Amino acid sequence: MPKGSVGTVMASSHYMWYGSVKARMKTSRGRGVVTAFILLSDVKDEIDYEWEDGSNGRVNASGVAKVFAAARLGADEQASIMAIIAPNGNDVAVGRNEFNVFLALIGLAQEGEAISLDGVDERRR
Repeated sequence: MPKGSVGTVMASSHYMWYGSVKARMKTSRGRGVVTAFILLSDVKDEIDYEWEDGSNGRVNASGVAKVFAAARLGADEQASIMAIIAPNGNDVAVGRNEFNVFLALIGLAQEGEAISLDGVDERRR
């Protein structure tokens, strides 16, 4: 972190040619918190999450839509994921656990795997 700022940085100098990277991140309770996951590569891949509304760690429908847009998934894949994350379709605000599953389901979809909780569970092993 730059001098005069606060936060935590975890870094590695290893270069990956291919594969997947996982990290579990927690945010503070404050407003305007930005959490970034940056992969040091030639294309400078970066994933940013911003909790700006003080929603106590819950991601609302707008945040879910932003992640879907960044993931570049089709409408059918998005619908399959939402049927798992918010089965009743009413409450789209998800907590930390649901959000982690949400990201894992997106990863499965991006790799062409079946979108299911079983698939997420198999990846954890």
